[in-house]
This record gives sequence, structure tokens and C-alpha cells, in this order.
Amino acid sequence: MPHYDFHSPVPMRDSVKLSSIVILPEATGTFTTVLMRTPYSAKNFVSLANALLDQNQLAFVIQDTRGRYDSQGKRFIPLRERKDSFDTFEWIKKQSWSNGRIIVFGPSYLGYAGLQVLDDECDCIDAVFAPMTFTRPDDGMVYRDGVLQLHWALPWAIMTSTRVQASLKLIDGEWPEAYRGPLENKVKQLGWPQHVWDMFLTPLNDRSWKESRIEFKKPLQSRACLVGGWYDFLLGGTLTSYEDLMAAGGIKPDLIIGGWGHNGYLQSLSGVGDFDLGERGRGQAMKDFLDLIERTKSKSEQLIRVYILRSDEWIELDEWPPTDTVEERLYLGCDYELLEKPPEEEMEFGIPVQPSDPVPTIGGSVWEFPPHLEPGPADQSSLSARSDIIRFVSPPLQKSRALLGPIHADLWVTTPFDGMHFTAKLTLITEEKERIIQDGIAVVGPSKKNPAPITIDLLATGMEIKKDERLGLHISWSNFPKFALPELDEPIVQSVYTSDSMPSYVSLSYLDE
Repeated sequence: MPHYDFHSPVPMRDSVKLSSIVILPEATGTFTTVLMRTPYSAKNFVSLANALLDQNQLAFVIQDTRGRYDSQGKRFIPLRERKDSFDTFEWIKKQSWSNGRIIVFGPSYLGYAGLQVLDDECDCIDAVFAPMTFTRPDDGMVYRDGVLQLHWALPWAIMTSTRVQASLKLIDGEWPEAYRGPLENKVKQLGWPQHVWDMFLTPLNDRSWKESRIEFKKPLQSRACLVGGWYDFLLGGTLTSYEDLMAAGGIKPDLIIGGWGHNGYLQSLSGVGDFDLGERGRGQAMKDFLDLIERTKSKSEQLIRVYILRSDEWIELDEWPPTDTVEERLYLGCDYELLEKPPEEEMEFGIPVQPSDPVPTIGGSVWEFPPHLEPGPADQSSLSARSDIIRFVSPPLQKSRALLGPIHADLWVTTPFDGMHFTAKLTLITEEKERIIQDGIAVVGPSKKNPAPITIDLLATGMEIKKDERLGLHISWSNFPKFALPELDEPIVQSVYTSDSMPSYVSLSYLDE
């Protein structure tokens, strides 16, 4: 039987003690330690540790972060984990059962806590396993391209506002109406402490956001494995984390991207939305973690592996973004088609903006916890009658092809007010449905009274498009409650343009055949 200590306080440099669960193998000796630091209750991760312990002689330390559950600290302050992580490492190294080596296991926020110390003076980390995580909270987690990820930020600010995780059954108000209205004091009005929400509403030019970013100033000496999902709301965070780790130099990080949403990987779900991932497409978190340990020991080459939706196929790549792809542009046509070349004549498409009636979020890369939202390739057909969505459609594909790599929409636009939004959504059009592949949003800073170019980042995908199927592109002004709405009190019209001199298009990458 493993040895359990459910009440092992770890002292920090300011004398605050963080509650930790220590699990040791039945055998005696010294062991490499797997560390998990979580705001979601250490007890919730004991079963995972037990499953991993069945396959490896490892010690486990599972710790409640400061201000959460059984740990001391006045309250939970997110994104401030560096010192506590470092102090926990130092404590582990001094224990009689420790061989001085540490592996960080950290999905989502736990991964951020682990990656924060890779650049510190800590030579004890062998590896960091970080599924669905981020290094830039202001660009990929709390915000995306300057817009608050409201569907995640509001419920998460409520969940973490108290020592024990708050229920999403609201004290005052009901979902989904809770998302509506002014953002200031929103959490307090719903009946919960406001301090996490206040952090999230801090202006993006405040230095606290820069301080929360993880910056790697020297080559990495530890191996990291990042795991993302095509329908995870943190996909952008995972990809920028990979970019940051690669830019640091040193040991190259591994990258795995599957078809799942945020929670589907650890739960090993067999599908995302109504897409069947099959046995091959299921998340294999324990296997991937144990494989990382072996790759670390053997100092094997970097692993990059991605899943192609609808083909049930995993592909190993030499680099990300992949180089064995062909970029193709589909230009907005005057008759709502997507063309291989921009039209010669100029065409303006107006988008009527009605602040009280935003375009509703239906599927896509969203967080699972908020009520009524589910990640995945949901059917967008119910939005077809909306006048505030400009919908463009490609010709049928002449043969089956695999989309793989980054997606972005470059548009020429005008808008009468500062801070307005433009959204873009790539869809798969089959005989039965029009499914979301990926979407993005952009903020227009100063108002654009003359047409000016903007770029909307739709992140990336891996999906097979079959012969005779078509692609769609939706351009609009909102995607609610996935993203917060612009501050606007009156209806307006903003426009998208296309012509030979103002080429508006979506850029796609297809796997080279």
C-alpha cells in the first residue's frame, strides 16, 4: 500500500503554510517527486496520483494554492504562483524521501504554476507536463486579442472568489442572463466577492499583466510537454506557450494537439460535441505523461503530434507550424462567394450592429463549465437568418483535403466608433449541417472611417474536408457570451470591403499531398 499524508503543511518564505498531500510508494528509498499545485482542491487529484503510482515508483506532492481550501493565506490571488512554487521545490528537495528531482504535472492553471519557475534558479525540474495551459494570461487566457473571454472569466472569477470553490448556482441572478449588462461590479451583483473579477478588468496596459506573463530569459534546461485541443478555449494559450518556449532555446518542448475541448483530454472523452473521436482520438493523459518521463530519461528528439479530425489520424511533424503545407487564400466575392482571386470591382457589405441582440455563441472552442455552452463543431444553421452576419461560401472541394495549421482572416473594414469588434468564423458545410471549425475576434482601436486592414486570428485546426463539401466564412461584430461586447449604447453599421485594391480573404493551410 502507498503511504499517505493528507496534512503536510509546507512553509513559504512569509511563514504562510500551504496544505499538501504527500503520497509515497510502498517501497523505501528516495524518489523523483511529481508536484501538482492546484486551486481546485488537492483531494480531487489523489485518484490521478494513485493511477500514475500504479505504473511508476514516484512520490507525489499535491498542494492547495495560497488562499484555497486547506492552505493558509487571506485569499486566492491568481497568477502569482512563482514564489510559492519555488519555495515548494526547495521544501521537497529537503525531504528524506526525495532524490532532489521534480516533475511538474499541471493541466490548465496548474501548468501555468509549473511553467512560471522554469526560468528561475531551480535546477531540480526534470520535466513539466502542461496540458491546456498558457504563458500569457492577457493574451490567450483571460483575454484573447484584446477581448475578455467572458464565458470563462465570469464563472471562473466566481468559482475562485472564496476559499472553497463556489457553486455556479448563482446567489443573485440566473444563467445565461448573468452575462448581460455592464461588467463593472458584475460578480458582486451576482452575490460573490469581487477581487478576482477586479483583477480581470484591470486595463491591459497595466503593468500587472506584463508581470503575470512568463518570460523565459535563458535556454531551457528542462523538458516540457504542452498538450492542446482544437476545441479548447485555451488553444491560443497553448500555441503561444509553445512559441515562447521555442524562442527561449535549449531543450525543445513537445507539442500534442488533439480533437478535444478543455476537459475532454483528461477525461478521455470519445467525442467533442457530436464528432466521434474514436479510440485513437481519445485523450491519453497518463500514457502521454509516462511517455514524457521516458523521453526525458532517454533525451529523445522533440515530439510534435497532431490529430486530424474526421480522418481519425495522428500525424507527427518536424515543426509547428508545419512546413509541409500549402497556404491558400479564399477572397470575399461580391456575390457572397469565396474566390481564388479578389474581385476587380469594389463591394461594401454592411453589418448592422444592435447592442441588445448580439450573435449567440454556439459551440466552437469554449469552456465546458458555463451553462448552455458545449465545445465542438456545433451546427451554425440556426444563425442563417441573422442580418448582422455576412456569410460567404466556397465552391465544393474537388477532392478530399486536410486543413492543418494556422488560420487568419485579413479584412478591409470601417466602423464609426473606437473599440468596436469584428468576428470571423470558419465553417464546414455538408449536406446536413454547417459546423464551426474555428473562430476569432479583433478590436478596432481608433475608429476607421476610411477602409483600413485588420487581421483576425482564428488560431489553427486539423480537419479533413471531404470531396464536394464546402467552406463557409461568417463575418460579424459579436460572439456572445464567448467574448465580451464592445461598449455601445446605440445601433450602428460597420462595413467590410472587398476588391482588387482592398483584398479581403481568409488564409488556410492544407497538408501538402
